[in-house]
Amino acid sequence: MPVKSNGTPDEFDSPFYLKNEQACLNFDAYIVSKKGETRGVYNSFSYLAIGKIPHPCEWEIKIKKSQPTSGNIWLSSNYQSLLECVVWKAKLYETSHSNFKIRRRKMRDIFLLWFHPNCKKLKINSGFIVFGKINNNQVFDQVTSLCADLIRKKLLFKMTYKSNQLEIDLRSSEMHYDIFEELIKLNLD
Repeated sequence: MPVKSNGTPDEFDSPFYLKNEQACLNFDAYIVSKKGETRGVYNSFSYLAIGKIPHPCEWEIKIKKSQPTSGNIWLSSNYQSLLECVVWKAKLYETSHSNFKIRRRKMRDIFLLWFHPNCKKLKINSGFIVFGKINNNQVFDQVTSLCADLIRKKLLFKMTYKSNQLEIDLRSSEMHYDIFEELIKLNLD
C-alpha cells in the first residue's frame, strides 16, 4: 500500500506539501524497487512513511518529519522544534556477539566513564558514548565503520544492538540510500 496524502485541497499547491510529497514518492519508489512494501501519510507539515524490505533478514525503514507547534502565536518559529529522522531496523540472525548501545554524550556521562566498566568514548567521535563489550564484536566493527561518516557529522542519534535486533536512528532529512545499500549487503552473522 503506497504512501498517501492526508492533506487538504488547500495544501496541494504549497511548496512544503510538494517537497514532502516528493520525499515520500522517492522513498516509496526505492522500497518498491527492493520488492518491499510501504505505508504512511504526508501533508504540508509532516510525513511518516514506513517500508519493509525482504532481504536475507527483513529490514524496516522509517522516515519521519514533524513540526509540532506550541500553539502560541507569540513564540518565534525559531524556538519551535522540527523533527526529521530516519530509522533503520533489522532482526539479524542468531549471533554470539554481545549487545551494545551508542548514543550522544551528555554532561553527566563523565561519571559513567569513570565508574562504569563497559562504558567508553567512541573512537570515531568522542561526542558519542558506547555501552557494552565491543572488543572482537563483528557487528559493532562493521556497522560503525560503515556509519563512520554519519557519526562524524553527528547525524547519528543512537545505535543499539540487543537480542540480535539492530536499530540505527539518524537525525537527518536524507535517507542516505548509499549507506543503507552497503548496510543491507553486510554479512552480520
